[in-house]
Amino acid sequence: MKIKGRVIKNEFIPENIEKYQDALAKLDGAGLIEIDIPTLREYRTNKQNDSLHLYFKEVADHLNAHGYSLQKTVKVDVDMWWTGRMVKEIIWKTYQRVVLGKESTKELYTDEIDKIVERMDHMLSERQLDPIEFPSYYREMFKKR
Repeated sequence: MKIKGRVIKNEFIPENIEKYQDALAKLDGAGLIEIDIPTLREYRTNKQNDSLHLYFKEVADHLNAHGYSLQKTVKVDVDMWWTGRMVKEIIWKTYQRVVLGKESTKELYTDEIDKIVERMDHMLSERQLDPIEFPSYYREMFKKR
């Protein structure tokens, strides 16, 4: 049986108290029981959001520096150079919708960002371009040395 609820200050608060009490009553005197406590996934952090936008800008700069305009990259009739916003809306979100079925970057879990970065790396390598390392605290510290 699954009981939904929240943990607040180390106390479980069930969504449906009656269902919870009925379940406990059935277990009364049953001896040792086992309760599964799931590991929760975390949504992307504000720092990861900042890193995403820096990454979009760096991909745009990389494509532009190697002559890959919007028209040459995604085969559209408009010939203009990439911006970070365009990378996010046209490339990143396309992969995000196809791979994860999610519309907004706000919906991303921390571990899902890597899946899209892998697709972005593949897209760049198809154009014989080096992948862009995803911004991180460690990358920035290494650059400062």
